[in-house]
Amino acid sequence: DVYKRQIYADCESKRRARLKWRKSRKGQWWDYKYSQRPEVKARRHEQYIKRLIKEAIAKSRSTSSSNAFALTPEAKELEKNFILNKGKLPWPVVRGVIIQKFGMQSHPVVKTAKIKSNGIIIATSAGQKVRTVFDGEVLSVLKFKGSNPTVLVRHGNFITAYKNLSKVYVKKGQEVFSSQDIGEVFTNKSSGKSTVQFSVFEKTSPVNPVFWL
Repeated sequence: DVYKRQIYADCESKRRARLKWRKSRKGQWWDYKYSQRPEVKARRHEQYIKRLIKEAIAKSRSTSSSNAFALTPEAKELEKNFILNKGKLPWPVVRGVIIQKFGMQSHPVVKTAKIKSNGIIIATSAGQKVRTVFDGEVLSVLKFKGSNPTVLVRHGNFITAYKNLSKVYVKKGQEVFSSQDIGEVFTNKSSGKSTVQFSVFEKTSPVNPVFWL
């Protein structure tokens, strides 16, 4: 018992020391620097998107706790056609090349580190229009602090996400059609690179977009 109490006291002492450091000016500065890392911001955005989808599902099912949307006959038919077109959907940009794949992979800078991507990143040319890959309804237009807009389009229980836009042409609740322009790709002025991140979710679970295009 004495040994256990000593271990507890040591852990509590370390916890208080960490808390004190985090409250210090230097600790707050490091917390801010960490929060601005691209992979941290991306992970936070993905978590927010999943939470938003969960809330939308719950809202559609006022009397049920199911993890799927309550679909009308028309929405069920739309989802069926979306699935039937797997592997044949148009790209979200007319021209582009995949520069980051889906899933776990090496960090682009720190090669010893691993990152998890819930979508693919497509490099394209400046001014390219971003378009929907299938008919659907705009679930949300997200604007994160310090990041560029994201558009979510729902196709039954599937959601496609179009991230890193400079302009958005649609609004929440709007009906959209396959290959319709919904925005414009963002170009980084420092690097000169124009990229868009494309993701596909089945309910709240990300799936590999490459298999759908």
